[in-house]
Amino acid sequence: MEPNRQKRIVIREAERKDSAAILSCLQQVTMESDFLSSEPDEMSLTVEQEEQFIEEMSARSNSLFLVAQSGEEIVGTLTFTGGTTRRTRHVGEAGAAVLRDYWGNGIGSKLIQGLLDWCPRAGIRKVNGRTRSDNVRAIRLCEKMGFQREGVSKRAIQIDGWYFDFVLLGRVVE
Repeated sequence: MEPNRQKRIVIREAERKDSAAILSCLQQVTMESDFLSSEPDEMSLTVEQEEQFIEEMSARSNSLFLVAQSGEEIVGTLTFTGGTTRRTRHVGEAGAAVLRDYWGNGIGSKLIQGLLDWCPRAGIRKVNGRTRSDNVRAIRLCEKMGFQREGVSKRAIQIDGWYFDFVLLGRVVE
């Protein structure tokens, strides 16, 4: 069944009530893409654990959990986890995932823009991310959003005996 791509996409902070839908989205994404760091059978969080994670993220002033919602369905997520010490609380790492049926609709851009809009209010001055070096779409998106390549982590991920590098990306937030 083709999803209704005509529905408006809403970007908002995750809530406890989203836990089951978030887990469903992430489980599907792991089945659709090899670009993630985990495999489908490693997605073992319970709804209760996801609820707790959402609460923990909400409680931290320098962390953010966004969802992209189309109708009643969660079709994408973005998490940003800020540093835990005074010296690192201004910086953190972001990760995003979007269902394949929704690729090419600007959802990744909207999620990243939501993060960048939030950063000054939260005192975040640097956003880091990483993706497989062969994930051209993700690298292109990040560069379009102002991220710069900062390095490479060699042999950072292994899939079926093959090793892949991560490209490290960063954006300073003024």
